[in-house]
Amino acid sequence: MKNHNTLTPEEYAVWDIVRDRPRPENAIRQKVVAQMLSVDVREVRLITLSLLEKKYPVGSTTHRPYGMYRIEGPEDRDTNVASLKSRAVETLYRAKLIEALFRDGQMRLL
Repeated sequence: MKNHNTLTPEEYAVWDIVRDRPRPENAIRQKVVAQMLSVDVREVRLITLSLLEKKYPVGSTTHRPYGMYRIEGPEDRDTNVASLKSRAVETLYRAKLIEALFRDGQMRLL
């Protein structure tokens, strides 16, 4: 079983940056974190997910300043959860529209 308290060196490096960024107003872009650590942005996303699985409070924001931050309490948590749910609904709606493109055999070509 995985020890959720033990961080890999990569996880620790990301957490070390994020923990110094409390609250959404201090967010740092994933691209900047990736550049600081000389890794790909996708790697930062995977590491962020792993940190959340290990119960490290990493949030993200899609408004200025964009990026990731340390969740400080229930207000930060609730705001982040609402944003994620909204994005999920929008993504599923977009997927539904794309699925329907060829359903009736027609697609608008510009």
